[in-house]
Amino acid sequence: MDQIIRQILTIDQKAQEKLQDAYQKKEELIQQVDKEANQKAEGYRKHCEEKIEQIRKMEEQSAQEEISKIREEAEKQKELLEQQFQKQEPVWLDEIMQQIIG
Repeated sequence: MDQIIRQILTIDQKAQEKLQDAYQKKEELIQQVDKEANQKAEGYRKHCEEKIEQIRKMEEQSAQEEISKIREEAEKQKELLEQQFQKQEPVWLDEIMQQIIG
């Protein structure tokens, strides 16, 4: 009878140990999965930030090119206006003088 009780206690103790091992393994797996999920999330975040930075640089470059084109066009328009002014200046001066003297 003592032998049976000892066997039952031994079996119970082994069962408790196995149960504790199972709980520990469960916690380790949860921690591992959390760690992997965090690493993946961080990887996705970095990837997104890199893509955003690439897009920002492309858009900035595009904007700078557009600004350059606009400035070039404005400079051309300014030169044309100056040429027209120089052509018309004598005529305008004569007209103004005629109206003053008039």
